Amino acid sequence: MEGGSSAAPAASTRAEGGPSEGGPSSEGAAPGAGGAPPPQEITSDRYLADIVEVRSIGSGSFGCALLVQSEGTGERFVAKKISLEHLTADEQLKAQNEASLLKSFRHANITEYLGSFVIGNTLHIIMEHCSGGSLQQAMARRERANETFDEEEVFDWFIQARARPPLPRPSPSPQPQP
Repeated sequence: MEGGSSAAPAASTRAEGGPSEGGPSSEGAAPGAGGAPPPQEITSDRYLADIVEVRSIGSGSFGCALLVQSEGTGERFVAKKISLEHLTADEQLKAQNEASLLKSFRHANITEYLGSFVIGNTLHIIMEHCSGGSLQQAMARRERANETFDEEEVFDWFIQARARPPLPRPSPSPQPQP
């Protein structure tokens, strides 16, 4: 649950039965992809009024991930909840920076950021729900079933990962002059 690990390539997550096995998630094409308008941002007001927490789907040292659903539309999302209560000021800043970094990503092959806010002492980061899980989970499913990925699937993922824009990088610090 730390760092920017939530920004997973969508090729590894959007497919229903794993990568390349069923097309996009139940929401259709990737939100915001191919010129589609970006999804409506989920704010704290909307979260409190319209979103219900369905179940836990993961946890880490700083928080948990919940499957949540809009009562109005039935759409499902993931809410990453990070308790700020016992974090140092530096850790709190890192959590806020994670939300800012995820917000800056906008690509068809990256899980869509839908909003972030603090309720009480908990940072909520709302992301697109990828029903097929992560690439790691798809690989585990295949391993349990004693199946492998064919070359074409792996090549497709490589092409998709290679096609994404470079990640934003901090500006280099000026070198001190002797």
